Amino acid sequence: MAADLSAGHLQAAGELEIEMMQDLYKRMTTACHQKCVKPKYKDSELTKGESICIDRCVAKYMEVQISRFDIFDILKYSFRFMIELVNN
Repeated sequence: MAADLSAGHLQAAGELEIEMMQDLYKRMTTACHQKCVKPKYKDSELTKGESICIDRCVAKYMEVQISRFDIFDILKYSFRFMIELVNN
């Protein structure tokens, strides 16, 4: 299948993947910051509790995203299989 894609298609796919990862990072950062860091800062560094909260938040966020990607891959391959059955 990779042989069927032109260099332009591969570059566009790579750029789209970078955009998606940037969006994922931005959403994760915003969500975990809002959840774990108090709006009024007392110190310039994170407290131990804030650090632990952010660590757990990022781990859970990534776990959910990975499971979403796994489900998407399963659906994508199932869809391709169904199209091949219909076309043959």
